[in-house]
Amino acid sequence: MIYLDNSATTFPKPEKVYKEMIDLYQKYGVNVERGNYKLSLEAHALVQKIRLKINNFFNGYSEECVVFTYNATDALNIAINGVIEENDRVITTVLEHNSVLRPLNHLKKSKRIEVEYLNPSGEKIDTRELKARLDKRTKLVVVNHSSNVTGYTQDLEAIGRCIKENSSAYFLVDASQSAGVIPVDIKKASIDFFVTTGHKALYGPTGIGLLILNPEVKIRPFRVGGSGHSSENPYQPDNFPDRLEAGTLNILGVFGLKAGIEFIEETGIEKIHSKELKLKKLLLENLENKKIKILTSKEDSSPAIVSILHCDYSPADLANILDSEFGIATRAGLHCAPLAHKFLGTFPYGTLRVSIGYFNTEEEILTLSSVLNQL
Repeated sequence: MIYLDNSATTFPKPEKVYKEMIDLYQKYGVNVERGNYKLSLEAHALVQKIRLKINNFFNGYSEECVVFTYNATDALNIAINGVIEENDRVITTVLEHNSVLRPLNHLKKSKRIEVEYLNPSGEKIDTRELKARLDKRTKLVVVNHSSNVTGYTQDLEAIGRCIKENSSAYFLVDASQSAGVIPVDIKKASIDFFVTTGHKALYGPTGIGLLILNPEVKIRPFRVGGSGHSSENPYQPDNFPDRLEAGTLNILGVFGLKAGIEFIEETGIEKIHSKELKLKKLLLENLENKKIKILTSKEDSSPAIVSILHCDYSPADLANILDSEFGIATRAGLHCAPLAHKFLGTFPYGTLRVSIGYFNTEEEILTLSSVLNQL
């Protein structure tokens, strides 16, 4: 099989990830912060070191502000539901995933909030338009760093600067498609809530996500329950990360995320990104079928995501042909981003998405281009 659905989840993972998950889980697979015995304390100390590693990787505010979640959707729900109040105003973009759009839609019903959607100008959100939309009621600005449909990538530092200079709104970034491929500096971009998932370009397993936050934010717990300490407190503890982490930690996922980030550090994020872009350019250079239309970022600061339309086949039919006849795995449809497809004019059928990963080869990309040229 030729796997080209890395935007959904990277596959395969580095061998280091599989090995360390098994090794560390066999050695430290106990309940963190639920016991005073030596092994539990050692596991807790290891988890704290992993928080520090993650904080340093993204230049966050402190390791205590690294919150482990179930996935990016969970992290986005924690952030959005934790800060939004009745009649608040939110600014976001049409490029967002349903993990942002649906929580906001539910809040529009339950808390009568106002949501404004920015269209990109070309590939970028225009900070002049953002500035014009900001007002005293704006509580939150939510921006997708890189689109999972086209790879359009935003200038986080410019957006963060615009928000902080012109409002008191919080800045939330969904970096699910960029983290691990494109460097992000949380402090430099003035990000208050940084969200990503572990199983995409960070090469971790499914079931683990990240919410890295500014310690100055005022946020209510979204999920409450066991914290392993302060059991006499009838409410969730106020300190981070316990305020936002309830229940048993997915320690196996944390171990896998650690190994994935170490793989990126050892390989080099620039090397990873450069190889993926090289393969993307190889695909574009070899696609000669005039029945095919390409939607993708023209910038080298974007991930290697290519959306394809074919005059004779629907995206779903094209994906089925690639899979059943040629063993090529892609993703067809709306990619959980309906407003992005409406903006692009590809709603309701969407596109065929090819998302290239570090472990793809030139031979695989040339095979894909050859097949598409024949259809």
